[in-house]
Amino acid sequence: MKMTKEMAEEYCTHIKRLAHIDTRTRVFYMKLNSLKTYIQNLSNNELIVHHSDLRDVFDSCLSLMERKEFSRKARLFSNIQYLVFADLVRMYNIVSIFAKEVLARFKTATIDEMGSFKKIFDFYEEIMMKLKSSAKVWPLTFNFEFKEPKYFTPATGTAAKLDRI
Repeated sequence: MKMTKEMAEEYCTHIKRLAHIDTRTRVFYMKLNSLKTYIQNLSNNELIVHHSDLRDVFDSCLSLMERKEFSRKARLFSNIQYLVFADLVRMYNIVSIFAKEVLARFKTATIDEMGSFKKIFDFYEEIMMKLKSSAKVWPLTFNFEFKEPKYFTPATGTAAKLDRI
């Protein structure tokens, strides 16, 4: 019973984080084409603020996904795992657009912005790795279908060049 209560509270917190993003920006619910245009029109500072919000949602997804074994035993929580996985996929799509945008802006960014842009790019890589590893397990574990996205792969050496800055 305690685990059920904890998981329900954690999922409520996750929903609150999504609602927070929705009230501030709506990036989580825009169509990808509209989102790309929206992101291109953001200032560098706004990109950095959005990264912080998205990071909170990602951390929430990871926390819920850690409860995989408990969720497998309870149908309600299996459905929550599916929704959290769908949020992870959506996050990947959003953050991949952010990563492409920060790479395009990198040459004109200030030193401080470059450091933040590097964090956004690292965040993209972290989400991509989590999605790739989860995509092999989650659909089978929780019995749903999933078509993996085409993963954005930056030019060879991009991460190494960013690390030098």
